[in-house]
Amino acid sequence: MIRLLFITVGGISLVLGVLGIFLPVLPTTPFLLLSAFLFARSSERLHTYLVNHPVLGEYISNYYNKEMTRAHKLRTVGMLWFSIVLTCAFLFWSGRTIPAIVLPVIASMVTVHILTLRPKGTPELQKHEEEVTR
Repeated sequence: MIRLLFITVGGISLVLGVLGIFLPVLPTTPFLLLSAFLFARSSERLHTYLVNHPVLGEYISNYYNKEMTRAHKLRTVGMLWFSIVLTCAFLFWSGRTIPAIVLPVIASMVTVHILTLRPKGTPELQKHEEEVTR
């Protein structure tokens, strides 16, 4: 019963994660990480498919390895701030000042986190991968 629940919630989370690729307000990585977590505990086949997927698997491996390509960082931060500016403009326009002040603070912290991730394919990472495979 719990296995079916995990697969169902993982599937819903996966759909939301895929939608997050196209919708700037909806996050992608947290939903994909949740799907990977739930699939790992319920279906090895679904988990393997997700983490080895050519597009979706990259989101999970980037987060797991704490690395991103420079282009991906710029695209992510750009979309983050685009959606934050639009949201804050709407919030100010509708008279909700507190959330309009809090959101940029949160976005600033997320931006710092993203920018401090290692560039993908750095020499120290390659050295670490070589040590692990020995």
